[in-house]
Amino acid sequence: MFKYLLKRILFFIPTIWIISLLTFVLSVSSPGDPVELLLNTAGENGQNADKQAKQVEYDEMREKLHLNLPVFYCSISSLSEPDTLYKIPKKLHRENLSRLLDLYGDWNLVSDYYYALHSLDNEINLFIVSDSLKNQLIELKQNITDLYFKHDDAVVQDRILKIKEFTTVIHVAEKEASQLASKYEALHMSEVTWKSYYPSLHWYGMNNQYHIWLTNLLKGDLGISYYKKQPVLELIGDRIVPTVLYSFLSIFIAFIVSVPLGLNSAVNRFSTKEKITTVVLFVLYSLPSFWIGTLLVNYLTNPLYLDWFPSKGIKDFEDSASLLEKFVNYSQHMVLPLFCYTYSSFAFISRQMRGSMLQTLGQDYIRTAWAKGLGPKQVYWKHALRNSLLPIITLMASVFPSLIAGSIVIEFLFTLPGMGLLAYESEVSKDYPVIYIIMLFSAVLTLFGYLVSDILYALVDPRISYSKK
Repeated sequence: MFKYLLKRILFFIPTIWIISLLTFVLSVSSPGDPVELLLNTAGENGQNADKQAKQVEYDEMREKLHLNLPVFYCSISSLSEPDTLYKIPKKLHRENLSRLLDLYGDWNLVSDYYYALHSLDNEINLFIVSDSLKNQLIELKQNITDLYFKHDDAVVQDRILKIKEFTTVIHVAEKEASQLASKYEALHMSEVTWKSYYPSLHWYGMNNQYHIWLTNLLKGDLGISYYKKQPVLELIGDRIVPTVLYSFLSIFIAFIVSVPLGLNSAVNRFSTKEKITTVVLFVLYSLPSFWIGTLLVNYLTNPLYLDWFPSKGIKDFEDSASLLEKFVNYSQHMVLPLFCYTYSSFAFISRQMRGSMLQTLGQDYIRTAWAKGLGPKQVYWKHALRNSLLPIITLMASVFPSLIAGSIVIEFLFTLPGMGLLAYESEVSKDYPVIYIIMLFSAVLTLFGYLVSDILYALVDPRISYSKK
């Protein structure tokens, strides 16, 4: 058994590494620029001095997030693509440069064109025009901005032609506009597309984004929230305790209640009591939690009806309250959310237990136990129950991720600051670091759940052995 557990734990290491790699790939592939999301500068223009200040701030934040480093230990690209493309600050700019490289294949000419465009952009931003020429200046800036994201020849030629016309009308940066046109013409005339069909391997070593991200993750640094502008670990730390508490209690109550219900249904099969229990459980199972939660809030927390429980939050007491008063207050806040978390599980788990128990009661060793004169308690609880628990243990493997998943609806209805609400807020605000860390934790807990299930299999059924004989 010990050797098996050791093998499984060692097997978890590459599995968790692959999960972390997939999580990282998703995070770096997510739409949007993380630096702009953190600084709230996406789509902002403004005066040149202001833009320069924002650019300095942008570069500092990019370096702080290690985005100025290569993504992975190595990269495989075409022969036309350099190993320094990651140094271009803007993600969308890099993507457009990659497309230009696919079309023309010469990095030197592509970079000359890009920096000529960048030089023209800086020159235009320094220029101030009279009110009569402001519209032309705005259109000129728009055409320059478009070139950062366009690679189609017809579109690029059209934008460059318009840029030359506007710079002539406004009498600004005409030299830079001509240089841009000549750089693009040189790029367009020297196509070497064969380079795009040959692979090239680039090795960067340990100084890369993934290595730093993984190292920080192992140290407990989970990154920074784009939306809240604070460490992800702090966000999750503030929300995980209520979710784990409610989830653990609801799972415990569900199994403690459902297993005896399922056993009793199997023993009293086709009886009136069993039929009534089945109907009640399936009625509860069919009722959506948001509807039940709304009814409970309206009728059991409302002074107009039955003001038995508090309507929101997880506590409502002064710091000077006694330990008993705090316990009572916590308990009052937990009753309704716990019921909403738990009631729908009764039918499913009890039916699984009932089916497994019925199958076990038809086995030969159960008939042998009856023939030996054993009582119902010994037959049902000692012999039949243990062998009937295997499907229930299998269900438990999928329970562990729910410890941090929470419930969006229930947490919203009862104003519980939990992980479900945090996940929803992160999805709405596109807070990818939080989303992917929650996903990573859920995957790790799933692996842990399978390990616990394997251990419980061996404890419940002596016939299951992981050691070679």
